[in-house]
Amino acid sequence: VPPPPPRRCLLVADPRIAALAEALPASSSGVLLSCDDGDAWLAGLRDDARRNGNLPFWRSAWSATPCVVNRKAASPVVLAQPAVSILGTLRTDAIVPALARCDDGAVAQLLFAWPNRPGFQALAGAPAVARADALRVLARLRDMPGAVREVALAPDAVAAFDRFRRAHHAQAGAQQGLAAAWWGKGTGIVLRLAGVLAFLDWAARPPRTAEPAHVPAWAIEAAADLWQGYLWPHAQAVLRTGGNTDQRRAGQVLQWLARQGADEVSGTALRVAALGRACNAAQTARITQSLVRAGWLRPVVADARHAGRKPARWAVHPDLRDGHDA
Repeated sequence: VPPPPPRRCLLVADPRIAALAEALPASSSGVLLSCDDGDAWLAGLRDDARRNGNLPFWRSAWSATPCVVNRKAASPVVLAQPAVSILGTLRTDAIVPALARCDDGAVAQLLFAWPNRPGFQALAGAPAVARADALRVLARLRDMPGAVREVALAPDAVAAFDRFRRAHHAQAGAQQGLAAAWWGKGTGIVLRLAGVLAFLDWAARPPRTAEPAHVPAWAIEAAADLWQGYLWPHAQAVLRTGGNTDQRRAGQVLQWLARQGADEVSGTALRVAALGRACNAAQTARITQSLVRAGWLRPVVADARHAGRKPARWAVHPDLRDGHDA
């Protein structure tokens, strides 16, 4: 009697490569790695890959290209389509150390979002029909045949994609550090998002509707708007906090200013209270000027009628005083 086929596994909670290599052969469409334990999962991904010499695994998982996973106590596993999507959370106070432990390539492949807190909704008024529709759409996507699909862009989608690529290319030179690495993945991300949107739209249509033969122009335009108008601003906020040293410290200052809620702040307060004496006067001045250029601080002109040198002070942007996210 032959052994039973492996049970299909779409959702994995164990971030170790060995666990993913065990689940992937049974799921030709890939798996979702769900990580909801703060920032530990991100460090775990990196450490597990380096310790076992399987760093190429994550590059293959990003593009679903074949790879071999080495195992210490067993024979290697050959994965034909190791597609892995990751859905995880990061605590705000752990962003800096979490991103500092990752290389730029790994950070550039993450999409960041910090949604607004949803309003309260009573259970008695929950829309059961909408939830049923969503489950039906997800079930249709889950039960798609596992064959590989090559879905090209429609002619008008090619034109829409080139418009995005032209604008994306024109702004690439203005990015630096982690932001440049993240920006560089933009065209590939938009293509992926367009495919997702096209198939989500198909899954919501009547059951006998044929799968998309091409990615339409509206999907490219919607994906570009999502990337440029939502994902990029969120990535900027995260990378400003977790990027290079000055960027991290500028983010630290912004968080301190938001907590204080003051109209003005002195240079001494920035160096001593906001930065915890971790920077000298020159470093503090450099970080302060970056916040001035970004519009969060504005120099306060001293009254010339009073003799003597006045301490430097800056007016704080009202959005910070009002408790908005920086």
